[in-house]
Amino acid sequence: MAIGSLGPLPPPPLTLQQKIDLVGRKHRAVHSKMQQELDLNGFVYNMTDPESGTRIIRWLVQNGHLDSKSNFCDPFMGNGLLVHLVHVMTGVDSTGIEKDKQIYEAAVGISADLSNLGVIDPQHVHLTCGDCRYLSLARFNVFYLLPPWDDGGPDPMLVWDTITNMRLGAIMVLTHGINLSSCYYSPFRMERYVEKVKDIGGAEIYRRISIAP
Repeated sequence: MAIGSLGPLPPPPLTLQQKIDLVGRKHRAVHSKMQQELDLNGFVYNMTDPESGTRIIRWLVQNGHLDSKSNFCDPFMGNGLLVHLVHVMTGVDSTGIEKDKQIYEAAVGISADLSNLGVIDPQHVHLTCGDCRYLSLARFNVFYLLPPWDDGGPDPMLVWDTITNMRLGAIMVLTHGINLSSCYYSPFRMERYVEKVKDIGGAEIYRRISIAP
């Protein structure tokens, strides 16, 4: 049989960097479009820069906070950037929760596109439309928190409810103006429920603990 009759060779598998680049480009394009189209009633639809997200994930992996036994959750996933990046870079089960139905549907669309391109394994990427305050977070041990902003900053009670719903020992990445020691209502003293692990520039790593004295 002639070699030519075998048909075209399949394309080579994507490299890790190619997958990361595809995730970033897809999310940037959708985020830009949604910023123009969505009316979020005063909420700011933030998205982590893909390069920053990649840097944070690499730090978590290198310092033993994200490994094959981890179960990752982004409770305010937006269009799912961190959910997809964590899965692509580590292979772990990655879950995202989004309250706004339009933004959730955009995340589902991105997930489908990335699956078709061979970038993600859909069996290990889980997206949920709902309010994380009323869902169990007990099975997750690594979190990324970029909550929606209203009136100049994240809603204190939203962050409070989310963190206190985490299991003890869970690692969380806090970003974009979340200051546990100063911007939350004094009776709650959120800093008593967490211990700081590291400031990595642009994000702070905390661990959920039992209530400190």
